[in-house]
Amino acid sequence: HAEAIALRYRTLRAFASGVLNAVAYRRGWRRAPALLSANFELTNRCNLKCTFCPTGNGTMTRARGRMSEPMFRRALAAARPLEFVLLFQWGEPLLHPHFARLARRARVAGSRTFLTTNGTLLDERRVAALLDAGLDRVTVSVDGDARTHEAARGVPLSRVLEGLERLVSARNARRARTGV
Repeated sequence: HAEAIALRYRTLRAFASGVLNAVAYRRGWRRAPALLSANFELTNRCNLKCTFCPTGNGTMTRARGRMSEPMFRRALAAARPLEFVLLFQWGEPLLHPHFARLARRARVAGSRTFLTTNGTLLDERRVAALLDAGLDRVTVSVDGDARTHEAARGVPLSRVLEGLERLVSARNARRARTGV
């Protein structure tokens, strides 16, 4: 629990805002006092067909697309100050052609940046871009053992693990602080 608390409440402002938000929730207030984080859906496209995901299993009814850079800038500015930005909602964020530039923009705006990926696109170019952007944390989604993962996501777990190893090796070689 200590790591989760340290991620979420890195500053005194974040801690105080978190306490106020908890009070607001418990008292049934209609609005929380502080916005600490936001999820940004860079794209709702994905390269997998996961059985549990509306993007992959075909149940998503809205149009496929990606967030424009001007929209990202406006949303980020309107939500500031944010403690952290999660660059993921539905879809695979590494499919956005400018994911690293958007991550860097959030970081320059003072937010810690987290990204969740299915791990299949962690080639050398994207790994370098992630590390260059200074992401604070990259989470790679894995669903159980190899058989379960492949049944749920339609891709061998070994492919994800190769990308994950590439990311960790590059991070370690650079002595980057990106958590994985």
